[in-house]
Amino acid sequence: MASLGQGVRPYLRTLAGWNWNRQNEALKLGLSLQEETLTEMLLLQIARDCAPLGLKVRMFTRAQEHANGADWEWTFKSTHCTIALRVQAKRLYMSGPNAGRYGGWKHLGTQATKLIADAGTDYFPIFVFYNNYASQVFSRKPSHGFHGPSQWGCAFANAQDIEKSLSNWPEDIVDKMHPWHELFDLCTVAGRRNRLPGEERGPEAEKSSAVSVRNPLWLEPYGDQQGVEEYLEERGLAGVAYFDASEADVNWSSE
Repeated sequence: MASLGQGVRPYLRTLAGWNWNRQNEALKLGLSLQEETLTEMLLLQIARDCAPLGLKVRMFTRAQEHANGADWEWTFKSTHCTIALRVQAKRLYMSGPNAGRYGGWKHLGTQATKLIADAGTDYFPIFVFYNNYASQVFSRKPSHGFHGPSQWGCAFANAQDIEKSLSNWPEDIVDKMHPWHELFDLCTVAGRRNRLPGEERGPEAEKSSAVSVRNPLWLEPYGDQQGVEEYLEERGLAGVAYFDASEADVNWSSE
């Protein structure tokens, strides 16, 4: 596994490849990894790899069996800015009647509309897609800097773009996706507010606090498990994660 010390973008590409390979291995062994499992594995890997560099990771998940499809809140704090994300994870099914499609997603527009509404003005609403070789579309997709198809193992899309799509086939929405290492293009070294790729925003939307120095609300009762559980339940969240890299030895600009 690459080190975050080599740069944020190379590290996230490595994680995307790791996720791509884990799903492919699972298929060969007859296993099926759920969205929540993949998300938790990725966050654990980040915490394990990056703690020596000074990255602090805090995460809570909801203690229930059927959080299927529930959102996450991710907040990334660097020396330049803070990015707050409301995340809906979707995995590409590799077998069964939904093979080659994003399962559990019957009404794309409705689900995206709810994600946008739940995000409000405090969070960027995005979809994160866990992809694998079940679809050849990622082998044909331009490689964003001559990187292989495994960089699409973790991809994201602006919820406003997904809201307009009525298909759960990757070939119909891949043009709205970006490899997730491009997430940090939102946070420039100047610390100024950037748009999500494809995002159309008016003057009122520019006032969004999705990039700010404010800590997420759930950190207030940090250490009080019951308080965090109530926060997750009230907002219909599968989990929350806070990444504080404000004192980490990280190269934010490396390609």
